[in-house]
Amino acid sequence: MVLGTILYEGIDISYHILKLGYRGVSSVYGWLSGTAVKEMSNEEMVKLIKELQGKIGQLEIEQKSMAEETVVSDGSKRIV
Repeated sequence: MVLGTILYEGIDISYHILKLGYRGVSSVYGWLSGTAVKEMSNEEMVKLIKELQGKIGQLEIEQKSMAEETVVSDGSKRIV
């Protein structure tokens, strides 16, 4: 039981150290080469969120219309 905990914690710490190392090295490389990732402005984020909310709304409407009429195997329609 203790061995499992030690193994889990060791793997967890290793994963997070590697993740931090990768992000650090990639950030330094991007900064030195001038190809740093551009961050989104607040206006761009708001625009993207509104677009995604619109798409979600359309999908909800499609889901409701598909759920209202379900065709049974014998061809008759059933309202769910």
